[in-house]
Amino acid sequence: MARWLPVIMVGAACTVVAVPARAQLILGVKAGAVGYEQVPGTTSFAINPDLTLTGVRRLVDLTASATTASDGSRSLEGGVTLWGATPALAKHLQLDGMLQAAYANPRGDSTSYSLFGFVEGAFTGGDHGLAVGGGVLRGVITGQPAVNALRASVRGWLDAGPVSLSLSVQPTALSTRVWFTDATLDAEVDPGRSEISATALLRQSPGTGLDLGGEALYIYHLTPRVALGASAGRYLRDPFQGLPKGFHVNVGVVLTLWQQRSTEGEGVEQPDLTDLDFKALGINPRGLGQSAIRVTPATSKGGNGNGRGHRL
Repeated sequence: MARWLPVIMVGAACTVVAVPARAQLILGVKAGAVGYEQVPGTTSFAINPDLTLTGVRRLVDLTASATTASDGSRSLEGGVTLWGATPALAKHLQLDGMLQAAYANPRGDSTSYSLFGFVEGAFTGGDHGLAVGGGVLRGVITGQPAVNALRASVRGWLDAGPVSLSLSVQPTALSTRVWFTDATLDAEVDPGRSEISATALLRQSPGTGLDLGGEALYIYHLTPRVALGASAGRYLRDPFQGLPKGFHVNVGVVLTLWQQRSTEGEGVEQPDLTDLDFKALGINPRGLGQSAIRVTPATSKGGNGNGRGHRL
């Protein structure tokens, strides 16, 4: 099934994007240094195309990454996010749902993919909101049993003047009888031509205790189509695709190759979720930031030649 995943993702996205939407195609080119868990540090170079389509109460994001590192490792990765929301069921109440798929094919290591389906109910105000939901996840690493999981989520967001804040708490229970809880705090401010954001992630698990990850990101727009960016941070291990935790420092340039606006009206009623904080869901609808700047591991081999495995 893993070899068909890219076809499934593209097919699903094409079904959703058949309706008019705003479109943006960007290309991120980045270089950086990264140190993996129990693996010597490397420098890396990556190219990241990203296609984002947004409309009233819907979003599609298609992203890919080709990475090569100084240790000779290479990786091809892809992903798709489909998001949609209902019209307002009450004055400020809506339902929304998301489907995400990711695929990773590192040279000399196991291919992996993950699927995530999620639904929630959200109360949205003019500059704030609160949402409660849950979903299911499935992760597969070639040659190993699949791991399934249930995830619950409580999140909120607030625009406090020029600063946007979001906080989410997400307990996750794996089919391996392991569970962990992620608490994520995100802050963003966009002064002038700049974008500045910071994310802090606290993970608690009975087996491994507390672990802290996070990222700081700065982007400066030289022109409407050219932006420079730099990021640094620590990402935690992905138990679904077996990607290791590590540190990264990264710089890059983001080029807007194509941008289209449909004649569809921009005026969305206040309770609509079109402008909610997608970062709280792990989505970046502008194509900048994590999908275009952040380093993804070029190698996912653990220490002592053990390769990847579903663990925290």
